[in-house]
Parts: sequence; C-alpha cells; structure tokens
Amino acid sequence: GEPSHPCLQQLPVAGMVAWHAPLSLLRWSCVGAVVHAGTLAVAGDRGFAGVFDRQVCTREASSASEWAGFCAWLEDSCHFPVMGRFFQGSFERNGTSVRGVGSVHSMSKGDLLGCIPRSCLMYKSDKRRSAAAKGAAQHPSCGEQNGASLALYVAEEARRGGESSFAPWLRALPGLEDYRKYHPAFVGRRLGLSLEAEDRWALWQGPGNFTESLRSCYDTYQKLVPASAKAPTFEETLLAFVQVLSRQFTPGTLIPFLDSLNTGPLAEVNVENSVVRDDQGRTSQVCLEASDDIAAGAELLTDYEYSDRAPLAFFEVFGFTLGAAHHPPASENMCQGLSASEFAQPAADAGPVLRNYWHFAREHCG
Repeated sequence: GEPSHPCLQQLPVAGMVAWHAPLSLLRWSCVGAVVHAGTLAVAGDRGFAGVFDRQVCTREASSASEWAGFCAWLEDSCHFPVMGRFFQGSFERNGTSVRGVGSVHSMSKGDLLGCIPRSCLMYKSDKRRSAAAKGAAQHPSCGEQNGASLALYVAEEARRGGESSFAPWLRALPGLEDYRKYHPAFVGRRLGLSLEAEDRWALWQGPGNFTESLRSCYDTYQKLVPASAKAPTFEETLLAFVQVLSRQFTPGTLIPFLDSLNTGPLAEVNVENSVVRDDQGRTSQVCLEASDDIAAGAELLTDYEYSDRAPLAFFEVFGFTLGAAHHPPASENMCQGLSASEFAQPAADAGPVLRNYWHFAREHCG
C-alpha cells in the first residue's frame, strides 16, 4: 500500500496518504498508496466501484511521467514485460481512492507476470555501493539496525540523480512531502499523552528507536566518506530509511515493480512472488505470478503477511493499518493511555501525522 513509488498520486481531498508494502519480520516491503479522506488510512474489505485515472505502460508515454519512465526502465533495463500489460490507476475502495497497479488483460492462476533480474535489485551487500557505504555496513552501528545499510545505498544513488542506473525507479518512489502527510517518522512533535504512553508511541523519536539508531549509523558512514564526495545528508538518508523499511523484501532487498503492489484481505490477494537462486545460493531473479484468476482491469494485490503482526508493529513501519478486523487484537498494554478519554482528538492545525496517530488509536483502542 503504497505510492509509494510509482503507485501514488495525491488526490484533491483533505486526508491521509499511506504507502504500502509486503510485510513480515523477514520481509518489510511497501507498495502502493492509500488516500483516505479525513481519517486514518485503513484499508479494509474491498468494494470497488471502478477504476479511474488509468495510465497504461506504453512506449509513447515513456517521458510523460515518472510512472511511464519507470515502466520504460523496467522494460529496457530489467527485461520485465510491462508495456501494454499493466497500468497505474486510482481504485475506489469503500469511498477511499487508492493508487495502485492493475492488469490490462485478464490472467489465469499460475500465469507469469514476469521476473526481475538481480542487476535491477538494490540490496545491502551490493558491490556497486561506495567504499564508505560498504565500510559502514561492517560496523555494529549499521549492521544491527535492519535497513540502515541499504538506506545509505539508496540515499547515495538518489543523490547521484540521473547518473544513477536506478534513477527512473528512485524518481518514482514517494518523497519527503508524501511521507510528511502521514508517516510516524515525521510527526515532528510530542503527542500530548501520558509519559508512559508517549514513550510507547515515540516509535521514531524516542531513545533507542529508529531515528536515533539511524543517526548512529550515519555518523559512522560520514567519517568514512572522502572530503571530495557529495554524501547524502542525514535528512536524505532518513527518507531513504523510511522507503527501505516500508518497501524491502527480506531484510535488505528492494525489488522494483513488486514494491508497487497494494495488499488486501487474503481472500482477494491475486499475486505471489518467488525467488530463483543461482548455484551459489544467491538470488538471481525474483518472479511474480498470478496466485488466482485476475480479471482485466483488476488491481494486482499481494500478501503483506500482516495477519500475525500487531497493529502497532505495522503502523510504525507503514503509517497505516488494514483495520482492526485484519490484525491481531491490540493488547491492553499497547492501548494504555490511548483511549478516547486519554488521547484527545488533535486540533485541525495539529498536523496530519498527529491526526493519523489519533485515528489509529480510535481504530484499535476504542
């Protein structure tokens, strides 16, 4: 959900935006995006009334948008057949506009969508990283933080702009202004809760949490960067870190196109992926196939493996949840200090991220 890269376009509504991705402790990965008018981006049971604003991958449109440029890169550099087969569009879900990826033609269960080769993946042990990024990855300050090493690599490539071989993909990822509309990493203030609840909910800002851990890794990296190099700033690295945590498949691997798919209830998931390994056990390509019949015009949905993840664990990475019905019940401990009587509704000018926190609390803590 997610977007998230080529997946999201902000619609003209006053609401939340959320990017998505395939998830599990071993497979954080974000895909797609949700625009939810005035509430937390909660993607529950589907109820499509139609698809609009479709943009099919075509050669003629390769320079017209970030999505089209991304399609051309997938076709030409990754040999992933997207032209005329897939589209980016806005899917209506229970009154919510969701930016996702759909199939132009119908597909049968077992049909192969395509495969992404190793050369198009970004992974934390990639030999194409800078010496500074490689060195930092060996330090405990980076190696112990899931996603930090890969974030340095992503930030470096983004700083290279058009010189990066991943440029069309990176341009299609969600940017800072997107994440500032909903993601916990950019709440920018205390929540106004009790001290105990504040510490529990300071997912990115508190001692020992994501931002502090990334800062330690970044400081190590900065000491290894040559004075003449144009190293990414910490803010650029933080953005890359959020992108990585919400979009990676298996710890430390980003996979283009696969990270652009939304999720939904398990009964409606219609796409699955598999890894092909070489004789040394390394990933040589990642393939995507239909796990169910897919109608022409239908959205491609993959399993984020969220069913056994606590809502807070999902929210802290993605900035949204799939609704109380699709997560384990929130524990009493998690909700302590977050009830309606303890967590007052933020003022209209409190900022979208704080309001997103409040909607999360109402959905999962009553």
